[in-house]
Amino acid sequence: MTTVIVYASKTGNTKAIAAYIASKLSCDIVEIGKNDVNIAGYDRIIIGSGVYAGRLSKAVRNFLAEKDLNGKEVSFFLTCKLKDEKGEEQLKKLTAPYSFVSSKTFFSGKKKGSEANDAADVFIQSL
Repeated sequence: MTTVIVYASKTGNTKAIAAYIASKLSCDIVEIGKNDVNIAGYDRIIIGSGVYAGRLSKAVRNFLAEKDLNGKEVSFFLTCKLKDEKGEEQLKKLTAPYSFVSSKTFFSGKKKGSEANDAADVFIQSL
């Protein structure tokens, strides 16, 4: 299965998680808004966003509105400052309009570290 990770990151938290996942999956990675994203050749799309004023990043919202994801296996991850249940509640709220195969919230208090990597490994196994 060909996979691409597309993400938007303002502070570097989402970028760090996206890069870690891409290294584990040996897949392509593209920053939305800074590069053209052509998803035609991919079967699986993993989308990453932070939370800005209680919303997904504008670049990710535009990507979801503009791209035809039909026939693709789409997963999503969110980086936010809310932990555990509160983070999962925010994830559910922000992703409710979409049909993702799997999704995960990452606490953005740390850009790097074993806690984030361990959580990313669990997400990867859910794909």
